[in-house]
Amino acid sequence: MYIALILLIAYLAFIVLPAQFVYLFICGRVRRETVEKALACPARAPYRDALSADIASFQALKGESVTIKSGKLDLASTYIDNGGKYIALLSHGYHSQPSVIFALYAKILLARGYDLLVIDQRGQGASGGRCTMGVCEGDDLLAWCDYIDKNIRKPILVVGISMGSTAAMSVADKYGKTVMGALYDCGFVSAYNQMKLECTRRHLPGFALMHVVRLCFAVQYQRDCKKGVLPALSHSAVPALFVHGTDDIIVPMRDGVRAYNACSSTKDVIISLGAGHTMALNVGGNDALSQLNDFLDKTEVTICKTLS
Repeated sequence: MYIALILLIAYLAFIVLPAQFVYLFICGRVRRETVEKALACPARAPYRDALSADIASFQALKGESVTIKSGKLDLASTYIDNGGKYIALLSHGYHSQPSVIFALYAKILLARGYDLLVIDQRGQGASGGRCTMGVCEGDDLLAWCDYIDKNIRKPILVVGISMGSTAAMSVADKYGKTVMGALYDCGFVSAYNQMKLECTRRHLPGFALMHVVRLCFAVQYQRDCKKGVLPALSHSAVPALFVHGTDDIIVPMRDGVRAYNACSSTKDVIISLGAGHTMALNVGGNDALSQLNDFLDKTEVTICKTLS
């Protein structure tokens, strides 16, 4: 009896309470990193000057604030009307600064005549709610797609980076015919695996904590954070471009490989040798940019035929 009580107390003290702390810490209101901190990352050092110029150009863009409802949450975004034929829906990552991670993408897309809708993920920026590590953010992306279909009425290119890519992949089987394509840049395949990896990096027993974290997700959101994106990708019909760096230590490239292999739609991949997290397009240079433009050329032709 006493041994069972001691074991129960130990379980509560060393597993349940730490797991709840992990859950509340990761899945709460998320503070974005500053541009200065993002640029100070050693992986960005060789590209800092070019990236700084692209960031300044991105920040100088004039946009319109747009808000919608996703369930009971108020979600915010900035719409940049470039007078384009298409619109890119930019889905950022966990505590990411959109002006940093989308700087190069925005430069390319604006030059091709795309409008931009730069969203604030739930629990970040001006949006309400709490971050869910991509578990519920996919529903929000569908709500944004619905807003675009009803109000802007242009073919949509979904562009997700890191957690934003995970969110985009999680609903890959639910996009409507107006979604012309999707760019999945360094997304992880499940919130469960990613949080477990983060626990390991912090010398926490992820194998023991994550079953409690998984239960927290189930109770609060009625979702299984272990399900991941592979089932949705296996039923996707949207042309996809996967992007990943070989030296990504935040989201290992094996996640990108698994996602690519699971995807059932027309697909291509950019693998940048030596690139760290969110830096594959920058490090890949002209070869990566050429692959990106080839993908956009093909998707634009396809959507024109589909909607004509």
